[in-house]
Amino acid sequence: MTISLRVTIKPSIWLRYLLGMMVILANTGWYIFLSNRELSFAYLLSALIGFAVMSSLSLIMVISKIPIVDLNISKTGEIKLGMMGLGDTSARVKLHRSCIIWQHVMALSFVFDSGRIYRILVLPDSLDPLAFHRLRVALIWIIRHQTKRSADNNSRVGNF
Repeated sequence: MTISLRVTIKPSIWLRYLLGMMVILANTGWYIFLSNRELSFAYLLSALIGFAVMSSLSLIMVISKIPIVDLNISKTGEIKLGMMGLGDTSARVKLHRSCIIWQHVMALSFVFDSGRIYRILVLPDSLDPLAFHRLRVALIWIIRHQTKRSADNNSRVGNF
């Protein structure tokens, strides 16, 4: 590969809004469903309290702190992953075979040397459009060139 790349992947605002809307719509639907049933007041109240607790927990997950990921791809295709925000860490990683790279969405899985897998969902608002395109091209290049080495990889993890 002749192009080295360094990108900073921020948490997606679109995803947070969609998760928040999903929680609100799901709870509204359950409330309408339960209110049309002829349940006693105690059952209806306990269901509403349960929905309120679950909504609160879901919304806390939506607003929780997701680390900013610094991804550095060298000219040879080696990947270095750095996480900022939850204890700044940086390590060399390999792509896992479960990565999904589409035109507008990337679900990336990275394997650390310890065997731990770290997953990142990259949406178009996580990066600027040019960086998103460059990252997509670089990862496709790594996937295509690393599959030649898959015959030697017996552990079935890491760059295919």
